[in-house]
Amino acid sequence: MFNGLHLEWRVSIRGAPVLIGDITINSLDKLDPVQIDGKFLGNEVLTIVDTRSCHGFILSSCIESGRVLLIYSNNTPSIWY
Repeated sequence: MFNGLHLEWRVSIRGAPVLIGDITINSLDKLDPVQIDGKFLGNEVLTIVDTRSCHGFILSSCIESGRVLLIYSNNTPSIWY
């Protein structure tokens, strides 16, 4: 049994499958919480007024250039890189 998820994106080029991306989601025991300081910058800005009602978890530890987070704020989940 696998506790986690590995997802791959492949396209067919001239009949051969080519890997174009992949992501591994941590197992449940490795979904580590992160402190939310109220703002994340990326393509857009996530502003959280009340950080006490916001929770964040690292979804993937395998990415070299950043982190993938699940942020749950005001009963609304979102994924941020």
